[in-house]
Amino acid sequence: GKPLHIWAASYSTEGGESGQVHRVDNNTYIVRCATDSIQLEEIGYESETYTRNQLARLFGGGGQRLGASPGYLRNSKPC
Repeated sequence: GKPLHIWAASYSTEGGESGQVHRVDNNTYIVRCATDSIQLEEIGYESETYTRNQLARLFGGGGQRLGASPGYLRNSKPC
């Protein structure tokens, strides 16, 4: 797959399958992590930046599975 960069996210306790995008409402998308979840606020994908209000253009009804490559985690900071 192509790299997706999470520029801004907030903590969430929503459930779901780890790594899967879940649509909560029109502008709220949650990704389940190992123990909790993050709410996507701003992401970068294919040279475009998507804010929370634009995520539906990218994820639609949700259900996509996100994975991580160890090379992309080197600049990550813990939440």
